Amino acid sequence: MAELFSDQRINEALHLLNEVAKDKRAELAQMIAVKYGNLKSMLEGIREEIERESADAYRRGKDQVSHAVKEVDQSVHAHPWPYIAGAALTALILGYLFGNSRR
Repeated sequence: MAELFSDQRINEALHLLNEVAKDKRAELAQMIAVKYGNLKSMLEGIREEIERESADAYRRGKDQVSHAVKEVDQSVHAHPWPYIAGAALTALILGYLFGNSRR
């Protein structure tokens, strides 16, 4: 049994494992390079699609905001008094709330 676990046999086993690992290292590196290349090309395609969709979403959002601003501007010009009253009421309420906090 002692002969089974001798230093020489352990060293021989380690040497054999190192030789096999050296042989497999090149094979493993090639396999990783192929898989990485496939992954890189796939991500490149996805990146282009994401860039296109985000540009479209930005454009749609910009158009919606522009449209909303135009509608509010037209509404304020058509009926200014409700907006003036709303701003005055908001200022009055905020002034009251902040004025009471000093006491």
